[in-house]
Amino acid sequence: MLLGLLQSVDAGFERAIAAAARNFLVTSTRVHCPGSEHCGPDYCVQESAQNDNKTVASEQRMNLSRFFLVSLSLAISMGLCVPSAALAKDEMSRRTSKIHGPIPLNGATVQQARQAILQGMYYNKGIKLTYEGETANTVTARWDYRGGIVVFDVRYDEKQIQVLYRDASEAFACQQLESGICHNGTSRYYNYMPNFTKSIRDQLTRIVRAK
Repeated sequence: MLLGLLQSVDAGFERAIAAAARNFLVTSTRVHCPGSEHCGPDYCVQESAQNDNKTVASEQRMNLSRFFLVSLSLAISMGLCVPSAALAKDEMSRRTSKIHGPIPLNGATVQQARQAILQGMYYNKGIKLTYEGETANTVTARWDYRGGIVVFDVRYDEKQIQVLYRDASEAFACQQLESGICHNGTSRYYNYMPNFTKSIRDQLTRIVRAK
């Protein structure tokens, strides 16, 4: 679709250039009279017509510029209008994916996924996470250390587990949040929170191997 639009823009651009060139040839042809006097009324008519042609040519060049700029803007905007679905998953930075990247179940059941989350909370490196409750396919966990607090919703289904940001104290607060994915957090958030996701992944691996 974008290729067709660009081809039509090129064709229109070439037609506009050709029209401007023809008008330039017309306006560049002047009638000179022998001597220092004008040729009379006929010359005045000719000169007036040339002035009109100059005006038309100038307007066409302005229209040509507008046409090109508008067409180029349209082509660029259409090229950039791509579907934004799965943005949170596909455009995670490396440090964000260490926390919020999906953990595939690799054959584990939903019950085993929940078990891996609970064990991951308990065996988390440094600080255990506190169980805050749960709803269907979501466990809410709280990380709390010396007044620094982060609350996660850990969601799971038949395919994966994913740690999602819910809330945090100022030192760990997220500045750019999208569907539970923190794209811009504090340095402390990115330093400490990957341990939790890794803990869940490690527990899930142990559970699967023990089957």
